[in-house]
Amino acid sequence: MIVAAFVVSVVAVVVAALAGWWAKVSADAAVRSADAAEAALALERERAAKYAPPWRLSWLKGDTYELLNDGDENAYGVEVDLGDLPWVKGKGEPQHDVIHARAPITFMTTRSFTGGSDVVTVTWHRAADLNDEPHTWRHPLPLKG
Repeated sequence: MIVAAFVVSVVAVVVAALAGWWAKVSADAAVRSADAAEAALALERERAAKYAPPWRLSWLKGDTYELLNDGDENAYGVEVDLGDLPWVKGKGEPQHDVIHARAPITFMTTRSFTGGSDVVTVTWHRAADLNDEPHTWRHPLPLKG
């Protein structure tokens, strides 16, 4: 009976030691995982801080303007807001699912002589699924000529 109790005690100590070892291994893995996630987040923040809006707005001819995605990546869910400037119907659209890298869109508008803002605002996403924070870029309508 004493031998059986001793064997059970030894087995219990071994099981407890293995459980403690496994808990330490799991905790170490969790710490490594958290460190990796933190490093990935820091890298993403650093990349976002270096990100420059890719847009270039220029006059083409007449009342036609070109908005060029001058970046190396596509822009998704793009919305072009002319503010106080009117859209010339059928000559450009305010919303685009995607504007590919190095690709332009064109639109027509006329500058108002009664005042008001001539600022064009572009809002877009970098992620195709639109799950990231939207970016915004504002630029005055270029002068003709």
